[in-house]
Amino acid sequence: MLSIQVSRILIFALTFLPSLISAKRGGGGSGGGGSFGDGDSNFSLEPLDAATFAFIVIFAVITAIQALIALSNIRRRINKVPPSIATLEYSVGPIFPICLLMTTLLLTTSYGLYATYVGRTYNTSTFEDVWWSVSFMVAQNVIVFLADIFLASSILALLSYREKIVLNTPGWIRDVKAIADAILVVILLALSMGFVGLGAAYVTDLDPAEAEAETLNKLSMAYCSFLFVAAVDIAVTSTMLYVRARKSSQVNDHSIIRRCAFIISPLYMVYTLFLLIFQARAEQINIQGEEVVKQWDLASVIIGCITEAIVINACLGCGMPPLSKENKEVKEHVHSEKVIQAV
Repeated sequence: MLSIQVSRILIFALTFLPSLISAKRGGGGSGGGGSFGDGDSNFSLEPLDAATFAFIVIFAVITAIQALIALSNIRRRINKVPPSIATLEYSVGPIFPICLLMTTLLLTTSYGLYATYVGRTYNTSTFEDVWWSVSFMVAQNVIVFLADIFLASSILALLSYREKIVLNTPGWIRDVKAIADAILVVILLALSMGFVGLGAAYVTDLDPAEAEAETLNKLSMAYCSFLFVAAVDIAVTSTMLYVRARKSSQVNDHSIIRRCAFIISPLYMVYTLFLLIFQARAEQINIQGEEVVKQWDLASVIIGCITEAIVINACLGCGMPPLSKENKEVKEHVHSEKVIQAV
């Protein structure tokens, strides 16, 4: 997420409250509640919806910028700009940059889809029923889950590669750890896709059984639990690497591991812990009404978006040496030449 955790919250609510899929805004809606915009406006949202929409749009832009930075970082590594980027001090392996780029692209798409959902569903300027296809909801859920899994995979891959470079850990230990990490990622993928498939079947079923809803709840709880396990794995691994790396003489600078131990792993722990707490209370939240669900949505956007944005930003800085003045001038010169050729 983010995730955009709010997306998963809303999809989960939709799964257990199919009546919300239509999101009817006309007829006997709740009485009070002011809205933004005048009577002639074509787009108007109530305060909670407007706040959620604004945060999503803001972080969609932020994550899109982070995607561009991730792509730029990959180009810098391919072109070895500056040359020091190829040294052990800044080496991060091939998996980490690709997974990080995929995370930012998926999150940006997820934010865009959810902003579309909020803007159309809760627009108070129209009284038309808004129906969302199952394919839209499935795509939204798949993208959110994959963004989570790619982010966890990128951090685990980074720590594994740095352990290989910095420490003289026996090969069999690294292999066992790599297999355990891979199994964890596969479990996350299986649980998430199982939730998506069963959720789609539940929504389209005209007479869904209560057991199906209970199974969905257990799948979602299991997914959040294993994602928290991944966060604990990251925290323990980064802490142990930091303690051991301080005694290592192979690489003098341990800024990457320090980022993982003091920025990435604590914030990622907060993110996954919030998911777990929410999931434990999801059933109680859903039965308390739409307004309470919206309040949790807003809290999810704020906590999820901020923590993921900071974690991704810290990851983007891992293994990226600052550009010298000469490199910047060369880069600007090459860019200007391309512009001239394009003209």
